[in-house]
Amino acid sequence: MESVKWIGYAVLILILSAVLLAYATGRGYLIDALRQTYLRGYGTAELDDYKFFSNRVILAGRPQPWAQSEHYNRYELPGDFRKYLARYQTVAYLIIKGGKIEYEEYWGGYDDKHLCNSFSMAKTLVTLLLGKAIESGCIQGLDQKVGDFLPPFRRGLASELTVGDLSNMRTGLKWKESYYAPFTAMTKAYYDSGLDSLVLRLKVVEKPGQRFDYVSCATQLLAMVIRKASGQTLSAYLSENFWKPLGMNGDGLWSLDRAGGVEKAFCCVNTHARNLAKFGQLLLQNGNWDGAQLVDSAFVKQMTHPAAADSPQYGYGLWMDYQNNPPFYAMIGHGGQYVTAIPTCDMVVVRLGFYPCDPRLKNQPKNEVYPYVDGALQTLQSQF
Repeated sequence: MESVKWIGYAVLILILSAVLLAYATGRGYLIDALRQTYLRGYGTAELDDYKFFSNRVILAGRPQPWAQSEHYNRYELPGDFRKYLARYQTVAYLIIKGGKIEYEEYWGGYDDKHLCNSFSMAKTLVTLLLGKAIESGCIQGLDQKVGDFLPPFRRGLASELTVGDLSNMRTGLKWKESYYAPFTAMTKAYYDSGLDSLVLRLKVVEKPGQRFDYVSCATQLLAMVIRKASGQTLSAYLSENFWKPLGMNGDGLWSLDRAGGVEKAFCCVNTHARNLAKFGQLLLQNGNWDGAQLVDSAFVKQMTHPAAADSPQYGYGLWMDYQNNPPFYAMIGHGGQYVTAIPTCDMVVVRLGFYPCDPRLKNQPKNEVYPYVDGALQTLQSQF
């Protein structure tokens, strides 16, 4: 018994030493990362992480409820597809056609008012804000240099970096994109404070505009440019230009790097599936909502088409596959969060959940959007 007691003391000392070492080396955020993931039974960031972060409210205006089709929720999901949804711990699945909800279902205690982390779907929203900033004239266009707003990017290769490069992920920035490796800048950006100082220290190591490389730091830099140009927080700018005009049902939350800090622009707009679906519908309608042009249709066209021939899978803030039948473009977030627009079918499909699927095609939309698109088509085509 005495030996067991001393082993317990030794383990405790090791744990305390590790904690002290983490803080002493500037990696105290790893303790928060451990507490919010492994100690909760998860292996990575998850849907309800906003509860552990400071947040800024995205104010809603007058709600505009979704219309429901005459066949609303009278469909039966194909048996194999229902099993697929369960296997990957889906919590929300919506099918919208012609601007009306045809089908929606929730699992695991989630419902149409449950806040979920959008993860990288927020990148699309930041690009929409870029479109508004260009319309308002506070940003000249996609070719304007980042250095016009951020002095550290006025020298060397960095001086060639444009806001368009940040949106279409052709930046040349040095960054390791991983939510799973504990010592990467990605983990520090998600769990630590001081996002502005982190991205201002970034190095451009390749000529911008030449090679597609998906890095979350690009969106965080873009957000910093938009904040400088507009003079507003991202949450206020999103509320004014999209959240209120779209008639979102309830306020959203945008997670911050610290209390009173800046929005984690590469992720972390927290809202429910119905609200996220409205962004898919807005893109499907070329930026028009209820007769008002919320963002220029020409800008939406740029967003929804490949930015370069050598990266046909990505436009500006959006993934896409125009070789698929039917072709689609999608907002995609870590862990299998999808808002997919299918123009030829006038459809939007939303899937939120806990685990990503396996990739089908290398260098195509991240994770497997395809089964959720196919499942929606099978559901609507096989009935009524």
